[in-house]
Amino acid sequence: MRSLLALAYYFPPSGGPGVQRTLRFVRDLPGLGWMPTVISVRPRNAAWPSVDPALEAAIPPAVEVRRTAAFDMYAGYARLTGRKRNEVVSVGFADAGVPGPRERLARWIRGNIFLPDARVGWVPYARAEARRLVRNRAFDAIWSTGPPHSTHLAARSVARATGLPWVVDVRDAWPDPTYEHRLGTGRLARRFDESLRSGVYDEASAIVAIGDHMADALRRITKTPVHVIPNGYDATQFEALEPMPHEGFELLYTGNMPTERNPEALWSALARLGDRAPHLRVRLVGTIDASVRQAAEAAGVAHRVRFDAPVPHAEALGAMVSADALLLVVNRTVGAEGILTGKMFEYVASGRAVLGLGPVDGEADRVLRQAGSGEMIDWDDVGRVTTKLLFLYDAWAAAGPVLGAAPAAARTFSGASRSREFASLLDGLVSGSTGGPSPSGSAA
Repeated sequence: MRSLLALAYYFPPSGGPGVQRTLRFVRDLPGLGWMPTVISVRPRNAAWPSVDPALEAAIPPAVEVRRTAAFDMYAGYARLTGRKRNEVVSVGFADAGVPGPRERLARWIRGNIFLPDARVGWVPYARAEARRLVRNRAFDAIWSTGPPHSTHLAARSVARATGLPWVVDVRDAWPDPTYEHRLGTGRLARRFDESLRSGVYDEASAIVAIGDHMADALRRITKTPVHVIPNGYDATQFEALEPMPHEGFELLYTGNMPTERNPEALWSALARLGDRAPHLRVRLVGTIDASVRQAAEAAGVAHRVRFDAPVPHAEALGAMVSADALLLVVNRTVGAEGILTGKMFEYVASGRAVLGLGPVDGEADRVLRQAGSGEMIDWDDVGRVTTKLLFLYDAWAAAGPVLGAAPAAARTFSGASRSREFASLLDGLVSGSTGGPSPSGSAA
């Protein structure tokens, strides 16, 4: 059994989609010859958007989790904006409406001072804990996962001190184009952030990206080998899910919905349908930006939309398999063609048909088509969205919901195979071979 030092800010009882990939790797690695020791933040010091204590049951008893304090930058952000700390952390930019002067100042501070991200206050504590661990026991490799990408700064310090192989797992772009334009980041701050990013990527032994588009972008800025290990779904989490009865035809969305995911074509399509699909309802579960509500109201379809607060992950999965169809929206942002969220693979595993809004030639479209779950429709193609809604609704009214991916097709995207790929990569780094998935691997 080899030993892995893992640094992860988002780790149970943290909830939300960002924790699922990390938790799955930590759960599976002991059975693949690697025992992780995880360094994370203490719950009382954490700036987690959501909490899901039930996820802690998936952590193997043999896995040690070391938790540290963190300097709380969100407390100051909340005071500056005149909001409660838990509101700032759980909502972030979502549901903030038009920012006032204090909000704009707070965002400028975030974009120019808190670099590379607002969780950078955890770095000195994580670094100190990691150094204590490596002084007292032997490790074979280091793994850091981001966002928050500040996590990699703590891992880099330990990699420099020990010379151990270091894997950087990149789940989202650095910086994230979804929010970058809201922060007012200046030229000097942007250069500093790029220097931090270059230092991390160039010093890593290997980089793991979640898709081919992201991998290609990384290869343009670093010579470090970049491997593709996509997100996946955890088949065990779909066992014994309780059905959730509902009335009428339910089109379900789960997860946060910032303004960049506002499905405006859907609202226009619902308005076009009028009374043609009287039992069709849209359910949005998560933190929803104020602009989404406003757009639904402006289109005159708010009465068809149900807004629900975030729920535990198991409940979200139960809602997925019980819905009549699922709504997937890719951020309307630079690099959208490369976005592959972990939630999308859970959509595939649910066996439900997916109505996707986003780039029609991107990686999400390819995965949905390959799985037989559906396809992506351009954000602005109201006509095709209307046609798709009618097809799904009429089929439901006649004989029941349209099926999505068949079980055999869905298993292709199981997270268990992703864990094996990650363990193989670690084996190769320690043995001195390339190991792991091909640096030009597919995201399928």
